[in-house]
Amino acid sequence: MPVTAEIIEDCRRRFSAGETNEDIIAHLRKCGLSKVETIKVFVDLNRGSPIEAKRLIHLSPAWTDMYQRDEKLHDSAERLARDEAGQNPTSER
Repeated sequence: MPVTAEIIEDCRRRFSAGETNEDIIAHLRKCGLSKVETIKVFVDLNRGSPIEAKRLIHLSPAWTDMYQRDEKLHDSAERLARDEAGQNPTSER
């Protein structure tokens, strides 16, 4: 689902009404946004840098069920990057 101006405005209204980061994250997930799309919303709303938004969403209770899967994916990607760097003698370390 693409992040639209309507989604951004809805979140602005929700924050203005006193909803918390977690309330908004849960709402966006319920609406079908992915973690990456939710991160984009938080960055677009100036709720933190991309790294801060990623950490907030990744550790959110709304995404707890996906935490283990995402950690395995991250670990695999990190291992692959390290392995490829080790196999290429001209790469910078």
